[in-house]
Amino acid sequence: MSFLSQISLKTLPDSKEFPFCLELIKNFDELAFSTPVTVLVGENGTGKSTLLEAIAWAIGLPTLGAEDIDVDYTMVAAQKLGECLRLGWKLKTSRGFFFRSEDFFGFAKRLHQEILEMEADRKEIHDEFEEKGDVEKAKAVITGQINAFEERYGRDLNANSHGEGFMKIFKNRLFQQGIYIIDEPEASLSPQSQLALILLLQNAVKRGSQIIMATHSPILMAMPETQLMFIENNKIRKCKLEETPHFQVTKLFLENPNLYQLKTTVLKDGKPIDKTITATGFRNFTFDANKGFALNGKSMKMKGVCLHHDAGV
Repeated sequence: MSFLSQISLKTLPDSKEFPFCLELIKNFDELAFSTPVTVLVGENGTGKSTLLEAIAWAIGLPTLGAEDIDVDYTMVAAQKLGECLRLGWKLKTSRGFFFRSEDFFGFAKRLHQEILEMEADRKEIHDEFEEKGDVEKAKAVITGQINAFEERYGRDLNANSHGEGFMKIFKNRLFQQGIYIIDEPEASLSPQSQLALILLLQNAVKRGSQIIMATHSPILMAMPETQLMFIENNKIRKCKLEETPHFQVTKLFLENPNLYQLKTTVLKDGKPIDKTITATGFRNFTFDANKGFALNGKSMKMKGVCLHHDAGV
């Protein structure tokens, strides 16, 4: 289901400061969420992350980072923009979370610090109640909290690889109905892990959650039943996966991994007076009696004519 149905802007302040200087914000009218999964796509610097941060702040979502969203200094601009957002709800909620890929290490450090603090509290209780005979009962609550933390995330998230730590967070936090706003989670995920994340997100949607995500990954963009919103010319429009430069450039490169542009420049007295750009590449053509012809390792069919002169032709 979709909790948030749309966002729009109230009157913007007369300011040239970030984020109000962004052309996307100046041109912003309304963004409707017609499906449970919405993915923002655009080049670096188009403002998609800033918009996600503002939405998360306006909703009041918990942040998976080193600090809460209200006191995180990196969210100051988002707070200013969030105050200008008008939220349209189908069912209002602040359950869920907001996660940016760069917040992982802060979140891991925060969890580790909380475990250390709980262990210190447990030791203090042990020293205080040891002579009274109820020390185990007194420590039981804190011990249970520590065990719950370690069961979900392990002793230390930083003991995992970056990608493994990401996946542990998603596996253990995408469990209740809510809104999950995720900014560029592919930063540390392999293609296989991105597919695993799609499965986790789909399961969250089946449980009634809403996903709003920004990504540069064509794999995540291809998540079924996703509304793709492409930021182009400082405006947001719906698009298909095949229309995105991310898909087109990736497809072009994978189909022609050895194709390059050769730039030739003619200099006179050290200054360029002419230049040309020529498409060139490296080709490896092979034949195998069982597999046939292959170009750069990719099997291909060849069409031709077998001409027999002795047949009277």
